[in-house]
Amino acid sequence: MSLLKTAVFLASRFEEFAELRKQLKELIANYPVVQLAPIDLNDGNVSHRPPLAECLGYVRRAEFMILLLGDIYGSLAPKADKSFTHLEYEEATKEGAGTRILVFGIGEHYRGGRIRYSEDERLAGWQKQVEENHTVGFFDPETNALVILAKFCQTD
Repeated sequence: MSLLKTAVFLASRFEEFAELRKQLKELIANYPVVQLAPIDLNDGNVSHRPPLAECLGYVRRAEFMILLLGDIYGSLAPKADKSFTHLEYEEATKEGAGTRILVFGIGEHYRGGRIRYSEDERLAGWQKQVEENHTVGFFDPETNALVILAKFCQTD
């Protein structure tokens, strides 16, 4: 008999948080108390679906999203005026979506426990949207994945 695992979608710019994502994925997969399944689309797997359809499909199935919001907005999705990560976030916040979103602001824009809005209008608008809808955790760029996982596991 297999146990159902709680899906945890990792959302961020791949390049900006490559090492942190790797650490989080490993920690989530090996979490000893609850059966968690990390969803990290930076895993090199192939799919028959376009990248945006692939990531939004996984977001819809996830129970949690760990959003690592950084200092760079990110590349725009094809035929969209928003980044892949921003579109993943919006999918998770749609009416009726059951995804719990935990936002961690990591970088120079988040030092000192507050958001310093980016000069990039797209990122600044998204930062404001996130700040209005979530209690954000703030971390310096050199934050260890164990600290973030501990905060994730404190949620109810």
